[in-house]
Amino acid sequence: MQVLESSVADPDEPSKAADILIWVLQNSFFVWIGPHNGSPTLPHLVTSNTSRFDGGMPYASPLYGDGTSEVAEGISKRLAYKFKMFFYICCTLPSAEDPLTALAERKVVEMIKLNI
Repeated sequence: MQVLESSVADPDEPSKAADILIWVLQNSFFVWIGPHNGSPTLPHLVTSNTSRFDGGMPYASPLYGDGTSEVAEGISKRLAYKFKMFFYICCTLPSAEDPLTALAERKVVEMIKLNI
C-alpha cells in the first residue's frame, strides 16, 4: 500500500492550510483532508462509486460518523465520477464554499492522476 502526502495553502490567507493524505488501495483510494498541523481525526467516513444505473451518476453513503459531512460527500461523488473508482473520504475542513476546500480537492485530483 502506498501513502501519498501533501499540503495546500490559501494564497489569500497563507495561514489557512490543509494537509492531504491518500492511501492507494487496490482499485480504490482512501482520502483524508484536514486542517494543517491539526490533530488527525476521523469523525466520519463517506464512500462513493458510480452507479451502473442513472447514466453512471455517482452515489455516496456514510459508513460511520457524527452525521454525514456534506463536504466529504460532495468531494467523494466528484472523484468517483471523474475516476470511475471507489473512494473513501474524510474531510474535516469546515465548508464546501471555502477556497481552501477547492484547492485541496484539486490537489487530490492531481495526486491521483499521477498514481493511477
